[in-house]
Amino acid sequence: MPRKPRRQSSTGYYHAMARGNSKENVFQNDNLKKLYIKTINEIASEEEVSIVAYCIMSNHVHLLLKTEINSLTDFFKRINIRYASNYNLINDRIGHVFQDRFRSEPVEDDTYLVQVVRYIHNNPVKAGIVSSPGEYQWSSYNEYTGEKTFILGKTQKKIVMEFFSNKITSFEKFHQVSDFNVYLDIKEEQQEIMYKHAQSIIEKHFMKHGLDTLDQLKKKKDLLEDIINEIYEKTGLSTRNIAKLLDVGDMIVRGKLK
Repeated sequence: MPRKPRRQSSTGYYHAMARGNSKENVFQNDNLKKLYIKTINEIASEEEVSIVAYCIMSNHVHLLLKTEINSLTDFFKRINIRYASNYNLINDRIGHVFQDRFRSEPVEDDTYLVQVVRYIHNNPVKAGIVSSPGEYQWSSYNEYTGEKTFILGKTQKKIVMEFFSNKITSFEKFHQVSDFNVYLDIKEEQQEIMYKHAQSIIEKHFMKHGLDTLDQLKKKKDLLEDIINEIYEKTGLSTRNIAKLLDVGDMIVRGKLK
């Protein structure tokens, strides 16, 4: 089956992700992360790619870039070849280092642009590695909050910070806001995000109405209907999964959808 062509961005911004083959930890130590950053830096300048945000985890990397779509493909192809060659040499191995081709999505508006920046910086927080993005060394977060830039495009840094009136405190507060959007997450991560969003909706209503148990909720038919519809509209969970969360029958959920 032929691969689908990549969607082209009208703004030139792309969120991209590359993952280690078979989820292998291809960035398992600081030296390998440094090597990947060095590789990004070298090839970005050669391919006229501007780095807007990045985060290097143990088995995958997220990048937000501005470039032409052809340059995007060439950029990742060259990075993967160069890094894989060095990685295999260092580890005395052969074979693929990265899983299939990189994934990408276009970023079409300013709101989504800054949301992707936040999502990328919060990857290590989401993974439970650190409690705040500033504690993680291998992302661009501290390039935004500090003076030094290593691989960030200075023009792109300026553009992003203008959304926060160039105030670091506003940038930091924005990163503390919960975000239930689904980005380039794998299927399992997408499901987890949807479940967490649904749970936050349930908790919000429990707090507002003084409820402690699902049995209490089931007795409040109108409230149950409101919660079911809010979860369905805002999370994308199936009626079956909503039923499991609320400990009711699937037919009950279906019957209460407006």
